[in-house]
Amino acid sequence: MRHPDPIDIHNIVSVDAAGSPDWAFPLHAHPHHLEISLVLSGGGLLYFGGRSYVMKKGDLSIKNAGVVHAEHTDPRDPIRQICITFSGVDEMDGCPGHLLAENASPILPCEGDMDLMSAMFRYLALHWREEESAAVCRELTLAALDLICMRISRTPADRRPSKADPRIMQTVSAVTAWINEHYPEKITLNGLAERFFVSPYYLEKKFKESTGFSINQYVIDRRMGEAQRLLIFDQAGIKEIALAVGYENLQYFYATFRKYTGVTPLDFRMRFRRE
Repeated sequence: MRHPDPIDIHNIVSVDAAGSPDWAFPLHAHPHHLEISLVLSGGGLLYFGGRSYVMKKGDLSIKNAGVVHAEHTDPRDPIRQICITFSGVDEMDGCPGHLLAENASPILPCEGDMDLMSAMFRYLALHWREEESAAVCRELTLAALDLICMRISRTPADRRPSKADPRIMQTVSAVTAWINEHYPEKITLNGLAERFFVSPYYLEKKFKESTGFSINQYVIDRRMGEAQRLLIFDQAGIKEIALAVGYENLQYFYATFRKYTGVTPLDFRMRFRRE
């Protein structure tokens, strides 16, 4: 594994959706960190790079740095997983935070290594902040990443052909990329249609068919996902986070956030820090 900087755990979050059958983490990206999650039990859906994938017990989900993704639990079989974000990983074509090729599936079954991987992830989740465990955690981190890289190298690339018209996919991909970059700004369907030289009706229809989101839903989900990421992984104040994701009206940000999560931004931050 190539890594110009020391590999380091940026953060670890344990998710147990047993008490929250509607649990979801909206659209977000980790600009500089690789995220790897291990599903301990249950299952759900991963939206990654414009496509949806089913997650089940024993699966690793690997999210390259900068790739927009979202997760939803299966309400009939709530997901329980450990999510680790790393810095210093440089494996795929010299891109920091990338383990996967662009056309690879983000889902990697552990198969016969589940017990070993589960033990490593659980140990890291319990001890990664302890100074006396730092050396052990570093060796476990390297071992886990080496094992994952070995499995990736033995897994065929995901080359399933798309049934959609390539021109339509190109337009939707361009619109999605533009929203992902400009989501804090004011975005309207008519404005996007004018920018990309298509009719509003055509754009909305094809965008929904491709992503499962309406334009407005995608923008809000993107903002809420980034807000949640910042509340968990960043030290910025809530007002600063609201402005960063496109809400000048703090009261409106609170109302939208509570609608999405069922709790206030402060409660959300404190819950994850407590866990």
